[in-house]
Amino acid sequence: MRLAATVLSLGVALFGCSESITEPDEVEVVMQVIEETQFASNLRIDLTAMTKLQSGVYIQTLSGGDPYALEAAIGRVVVIGIEGWLADGTRWTSRDEQLFLGATSTIRGLEDALLGMLPGEQRLAVIPPHRAYGRLPHLNQQGAVIVPAGSIVIFKIHLHQVTEVGFS
Repeated sequence: MRLAATVLSLGVALFGCSESITEPDEVEVVMQVIEETQFASNLRIDLTAMTKLQSGVYIQTLSGGDPYALEAAIGRVVVIGIEGWLADGTRWTSRDEQLFLGATSTIRGLEDALLGMLPGEQRLAVIPPHRAYGRLPHLNQQGAVIVPAGSIVIFKIHLHQVTEVGFS
């Protein structure tokens, strides 16, 4: 009987210890909410002038594209120029990029904003955290945080080219 009680108490003690040792400390990430965010004035974000997509991404066409060209769609390759900011106005990226829509490693919200665009078109996109980097920070090549966890990201997108993918 004493042996059973000792084994039981040892098991309880080990179980309790193993839980506290193996569970990582949870860091609470505050997810920004687009409709509750005060955007930096230099970004000129006016949500009332934007279209809210089903995904929660807001888009606004700044200039139209070629109505006779292929539009950006899943399965097509696009070449874009993007500039990216945080809600506080911090610019964190500016680059040209080629993406295969539907099969790329870019954030989902950027793909949402690109769909239906025409070559030459420019759009402004406000992307909620769950369609951007979510609960994880985005790091540069040196490992420094450039987009904090839970952040809204804003992109100015210029669609340069759309091509059909040919399979032989």
